[in-house]
Amino acid sequence: MGDRHPRTRTLGGLSTKSRVSKETKLRLRVIFLDDSERTFEVEQNILGGDFFNKVCGHLKLLEKEYFGLEFRHHSGHYVRNKKCL
Repeated sequence: MGDRHPRTRTLGGLSTKSRVSKETKLRLRVIFLDDSERTFEVEQNILGGDFFNKVCGHLKLLEKEYFGLEFRHHSGHYVRNKKCL
């Protein structure tokens, strides 16, 4: 998956693209369970929980406790709610 976008660093369900606007914004690509994708532009210091809520809002998802985000990386870390991405 990371090979399709050579400037994209794949991080699990998330991948980071180039930084925008002097290191203040990130573009994060989310790959959903149905293999659809969407890119979100967020502040660099956004907390994992806030980003998760943004993704859930996009999906109009009400029962969030059944889902989560994970970085697609060789170590396969999950996004932590109270830590910056």
